[in-house]
Amino acid sequence: MPRLSVDGPFIHPRCEMANSTFGAWCGVGQGSRVLNSDYRDYACCHRLADVANTTVGHFARIAAMVRIGLTDHPWTHAAQHHFLYPSNSYWEDAEDDPPSSPPLRRVGRTAGSGMAPSSSPRSRWGQGAIVASGAVVMKDVDPLMIVAGCPVVPLQTRILRR
Repeated sequence: MPRLSVDGPFIHPRCEMANSTFGAWCGVGQGSRVLNSDYRDYACCHRLADVANTTVGHFARIAAMVRIGLTDHPWTHAAQHHFLYPSNSYWEDAEDDPPSSPPLRRVGRTAGSGMAPSSSPRSRWGQGAIVASGAVVMKDVDPLMIVAGCPVVPLQTRILRR
């Protein structure tokens, strides 16, 4: 990642961005997608991160290939194919389901991750939490907790040095 700046985020040219804001000293790595999200000061994500509908707290560090904040399919429908809710994309005379605003996810201040974890749409990562590589987060992660596994289980609480 190149040198970061207070003047604006470093966003690699090969990223997809939409409706997102960035504080000072932020960075987004190559091939990442950031949609409807807010990165607070010093927050960053590395290459191929997929972050949507998420507030990324101050000093949070998201590793490569992370998936956070993706939306759910409406599980009450008979099938999970998306032709059932953006129906107008398939048939001219069909109406789409009314838009629902996805819940905003949160990655707490100083939280971090290993490579390639996934996070369910409704989970939150507490302040200082660490999510291990390849973990699957299905529920909230407590502050300062280190979690790993599929689904994640708490391993230990972080002890911060001064």
